[in-house]
Amino acid sequence: MRPREVYRSVDSWLDRAAGDLRYAAYSVSEEAMTWGTCYHSPQAAEKALKGYLVWLGETRIPRTHDLQRLAKLVVQHGGEAPPVAALEILNAYSAIRYPEEGAPDLAEAEMALQEGRRVVSFVHAALAEDDEEQPSPQP
Repeated sequence: MRPREVYRSVDSWLDRAAGDLRYAAYSVSEEAMTWGTCYHSPQAAEKALKGYLVWLGETRIPRTHDLQRLAKLVVQHGGEAPPVAALEILNAYSAIRYPEEGAPDLAEAEMALQEGRRVVSFVHAALAEDDEEQPSPQP
């Protein structure tokens, strides 16, 4: 059984991921802000994967933005492998935080949002599946 603190920590990571997805969705609706979508979509995936690591028992969450590295850690800790193609697409936007990289077009932003949602949904499904196998937390 997982301690209540684990549930709270995972919820915190997933709340942040959901917030990033909201920012990403808002940004994609504003064509001049497509860079925001391509920034927040990978951030959502990153936070969801870090929440998954907490769920799997990792106590030292790495301070990295590399989604593929986080995916490897998830698997090493016994979790399901996240969708590799989505991680590759999202990792490609790691430099978008710098203005000299320019702004992605609307199609790129929409794809980033879709892939960010895919990774976050994957984590939610993996946690729900794993939670069904665990006893319920005690009040």
